[in-house]
Parts: sequence; C-alpha cells; structure tokens
Amino acid sequence: MSWSALVQELDAWKRVGRQPSMWLRDDDVQTPTAALDRLFDLVTRHNIAPCLAAIPKLADPRLTEYLSIYPETRVATHGFLHRNYAPVGERKIEWGSHRPSFEVLAEIERSSETMDTLFGNIALPVLVPPWNRMNPDLYPHLYSLGVRGLSTLGAREINEVSTGVQQTNVHVDILNWQPEPHFRGIDSCVHILVQHLSNRRMGIVDQNEPTGLLTHHLVMDEPSWKFLDSLLTVLTVEQSTIWPHPDKIFSVET
Repeated sequence: MSWSALVQELDAWKRVGRQPSMWLRDDDVQTPTAALDRLFDLVTRHNIAPCLAAIPKLADPRLTEYLSIYPETRVATHGFLHRNYAPVGERKIEWGSHRPSFEVLAEIERSSETMDTLFGNIALPVLVPPWNRMNPDLYPHLYSLGVRGLSTLGAREINEVSTGVQQTNVHVDILNWQPEPHFRGIDSCVHILVQHLSNRRMGIVDQNEPTGLLTHHLVMDEPSWKFLDSLLTVLTVEQSTIWPHPDKIFSVET
C-alpha cells in the first residue's frame, strides 16, 4: 500500500510534466566507519551526492582522506560539540537562548573555521543545528560569519532566514528516536514523503524546496538500511526524481 501511494504521487508529477527534486542529508558524522561505507555504497549506486552534517569538535581528521574519494560530497556544520544546553524538561538545543548570544555566535564562527580547515573545498558554509533547532535571534548575524545556508526539519516557510542565508530543510526522518533510535516504519516514512511531495505539487508549501531525506548512519538498524535502499530505487528508477547537487541546493560555490 505505501509503495503504491508513492508511485501514484510520482505519476501525478509526471502528468503535469514535472520532476520533484530531492536531496539526502546524513547527520552526526564523526569518523570513517563501516556504516559510513554502507551509506556511500548506497548513494554511489544511486548516483546521489549527499550532504554530510559533521560535528566539528568530534570530527576525525581521517575523514578528510576518506572523503577525498567522494569529491561530490559536501559537508555541513552540525553544531560544535552537539551538546544540549537546555534545562531538563525543555527541548534539546545547542545554539539556543540559554547562553549569551555573543558566546553562541563565537562558537558558530569557530565551528565554521574548523570545518574549513578539515574539509577545504567540500565544506559547505551551511549550518545544521543539532536537534534541528536554533535561536532565530541569531539569524541576522549569520551572514557576517560567512554562513550562507541553514537546514533544519520540516517544510520551510521562507526561502531565506536572513539576507543571504538560504534555508533548505529535510522532511523525512527515517528513524524514531524514542526510547532508542529505530526504523520509523515503511508506512510512516512513505506517508510523510508523499505528503510533502503532494503539498509541493499543489503549491501548499514551497514548490522549489527539494524534498529532503534525513539519515543517521551511525545508529541505523537493519530495517532502516533496507528501506533506504528500496526507497532510493523507487525514487531514482526511470529518472522519476532529480537530485540537485548540494552546491546548487544552497546556491553556493565551493
């Protein structure tokens, strides 16, 4: 039932002479692992250039050499330490309002500098805040720090969060996180995906925002890996979708 709903939605796009754009963001990247190998095996087979969200303070320098064989990959800044500063009972956040703004902005600047040093021309000037949230009062200051993009979770309401800072989100997290990370399930994932695609097609949400898949290779279980492979097969067969390079998604040059 779920797969047929997705095929029907892709057919609906074809009937109006359009192809939906897609992208893939993988979070919490830290070091080369067998799981990262598996992710690259998948995206390479499906000819997709992923965007990896790496944690600057935890990023292993060996990632630089590892990623040199995947030059189309881009790496975004995923917080600084991926540390929660919210008190117990509030939603987790690293770049929130629980610390002085000047302290958080200095940390963002250090994060970006670390990424540039580690990854050079495959580092995107894009922030992926941990837990997909940050204090919006920080947005007006991001451009002056060299930030050119922001990515969280959910259909965007505006194209730029501040002048020169493009927002492009992901929409389908294939994992549930409680009580421990585990596959969300085919029905749930496909429902969320079809809903965003349908809303784009009908103009209910921004039609120009690519529909984003969110993965976390380090904690994915076997059902989530099998689903991701099957999903990418459905999405890429007969060029049903297009997968713009992350540079194009965020309108940046590296």
